Amino acid sequence: MTSWIKYNGVKPVGKPVEKNSFLLETTDAGFCSQFNSYVYALLYARSQKAPLYVNDSINAVSIRYPLIQNTFVKMADVQFTDVQIPTATNLKKRTAQLRAFVNDASIDDSVKEILNWTPGIRSEMEGILDTSALPSTFDVGVHIRAGDMALERKLVPVDTYIEALRDFQKKAKKNTLDVFLMTDSSQSLEEFKRKKEPSWNIFTLRYPTDRMGHTQRDFNALPTRQRMNAYIDFVTELYVMQQIPYIVCTLSSNVGRFLVLTADSTVVNV
Repeated sequence: MTSWIKYNGVKPVGKPVEKNSFLLETTDAGFCSQFNSYVYALLYARSQKAPLYVNDSINAVSIRYPLIQNTFVKMADVQFTDVQIPTATNLKKRTAQLRAFVNDASIDDSVKEILNWTPGIRSEMEGILDTSALPSTFDVGVHIRAGDMALERKLVPVDTYIEALRDFQKKAKKNTLDVFLMTDSSQSLEEFKRKKEPSWNIFTLRYPTDRMGHTQRDFNALPTRQRMNAYIDFVTELYVMQQIPYIVCTLSSNVGRFLVLTADSTVVNV
């Protein structure tokens, strides 16, 4: 187990593009995958002193929902476009290369500025939380990803998360723990509840709709309204996790990587 301590409606582009520029095109893959690709691309473009153009018309919510524009505040050195830009270097298939660059580079508060929620989406999040039964603070946040992650790598057993929380409770000398659990799998949630210590109080924003976990292909086939509602719930869960001082997750998931980049927390990779 490795412990990570956290370091602290736009109009399309119509003018000619500089030859030394970069283009990021979003896809209909997972949301945090798109968020992370965006910050990787912008940090890299900044290191090259070149502008970044973003075409975010394709995503898993809706073709009518510009994902990055509607989710994060506008950066002065980012311009949005809905057309191909042949003179720009396309970063669409370079996520692994860009992630390696970011891992090697120093991460500072500029990342949190890039991935800063827009007032509109923050208002929607807070509206959901105002009507929820969640406490105002938590001791630990846990993210368990299942679903199509199983096709990519071996899943981390629920027992591993349980042991991580036992270790934290012992070191923190807390008699009880309020735990926020973020998971896409109802099976993982029920197993976690069965195996938890009696002194732990488990909270979730919503009960997972998928027994075995999220599968992107199935999600993308849902009606648009259902996908939009699920998206707002998802970013609200991220918003809650960002405010928890101690997070247990896996950095093989894009959610875990997003939380490392944006949360002022101790993040434990299991």
